[in-house]
Amino acid sequence: MEKLPPASSILRVLYVCVFWLVLLTVHVVWPQAGGQTHLDIMAWPWKLFLPLALAFSVAGMTAAAAEGESFWNGKVLKWLVVIVALALAIAVVTYYYHLHENDNLEEAVPEETAFTRIISG
Repeated sequence: MEKLPPASSILRVLYVCVFWLVLLTVHVVWPQAGGQTHLDIMAWPWKLFLPLALAFSVAGMTAAAAEGESFWNGKVLKWLVVIVALALAIAVVTYYYHLHENDNLEEAVPEETAFTRIISG
């Protein structure tokens, strides 16, 4: 009969699975909810660190809930505050890029070149 690994090592694997599942979910839902065009012009650190922090926080909240006497304990509530703050940060950053998506576009006035003068006659 094989010896089963201790429950703590199984829980660690499950927490890692929660982390990756949340990270994947954020990267699928964020472009759908916030708009892919906003993410296309967004600086890469926002797209990297906010989802990582959110996934880490959800995994931390899951660990705090599993280790506590009851689901709702002080650690879970602290993680929940962090999760809400990160979700608001994602929304604020997306909204900022929504407001400033046309800032880089200038009035496109085509320059007259020798080629366009020949064609236009």
